[in-house]
Amino acid sequence: MRAYYQEFAECLTGQGLPSQLLETGDGIFVDTGDSDSDRESYAFARTTCEQQVGQFPDPPPPPTDEELRWLYAENVQVAACLRDHGFAVVEAPSEEVFVETYRASLSGGPAPWHPYPADISGEAERACPQVDLVERYQG
Repeated sequence: MRAYYQEFAECLTGQGLPSQLLETGDGIFVDTGDSDSDRESYAFARTTCEQQVGQFPDPPPPPTDEELRWLYAENVQVAACLRDHGFAVVEAPSEEVFVETYRASLSGGPAPWHPYPADISGEAERACPQVDLVERYQG
C-alpha cells in the first residue's frame, strides 16, 4: 500500500497539488484549500490520478493479535536501537496494553505506543527504520 500512496502523492503533486506520504505509509496528506475552486482542482486532480494510478485500495483487514504481538516485539527492538543511538524513548507498555490500545486506536481511540521520539527529523528513522505491519503482511 505504501507504494500505491507514494505514487498517488507524486501524481497529485504533478497535478499542482503538493502532497506527501504519511509517515505510516497508509495514506497521503493534501492541502486542498478552502475555496470552491480549490476543491474543484482537487476533485479533478484526484480523478486524473485515479485514472493513472488506479482507485484507492481497500484498507487491509484489522491486524490479528498475533500480528500485533509481532509488531510490539519489533517496536521494542527498535526502541533499544534508538536508545543505543542516543535518542530518548518513551518506556514501552506491556504487550497486553499495547494490543488493547492498538485495537482501540482503530476505532478512534488514542494512538498506541511507538518508540520514535515526537520530534523525528528523519535521523532516528535512518538509524533505526520503522516497522511496517502492512508491508510485512501484504507485501
